[in-house]
Amino acid sequence: SRKFQTLTTPNCTLANQMYLQMEYIVNQEGVENRFQRHIQMRDAVHEFVSGLEGYELFAPEGHRSPTATCVRVPESVTAARLKEIKETLREKGYLFDPGYGKLNDALEQAGKRAVFRIGHMGDMNMALLNEYLQTLKGILRV
Repeated sequence: SRKFQTLTTPNCTLANQMYLQMEYIVNQEGVENRFQRHIQMRDAVHEFVSGLEGYELFAPEGHRSPTATCVRVPESVTAARLKEIKETLREKGYLFDPGYGKLNDALEQAGKRAVFRIGHMGDMNMALLNEYLQTLKGILRV
């Protein structure tokens, strides 16, 4: 007989957080405003990358995400160096995604340049993003 219950205990905390976040997005920030903010932050990250010598956007025009940007590094920046950058930023209170571990290893073995990602989604805002990018810029130029 059916008891009309879930098969497992649902993640109530996650469901409650999702409800609160959706309530904020829909009724306070506004869905269109949120999408526009993500696009503005994406554009700021693209401009940031274009100002770094030897760095370039990984995804071709027309295939770039409003929520995360993948960046191809210069040949002189290794996957190991990206992991060092991650730890340096962590010490400063920031998260840094040093790319796709197995992909970066495969890229380096094939003589190609590694990548890393910059997220610009969720509750990130321009002020936080600009602060992060300025900190990252100082580390990337070392």
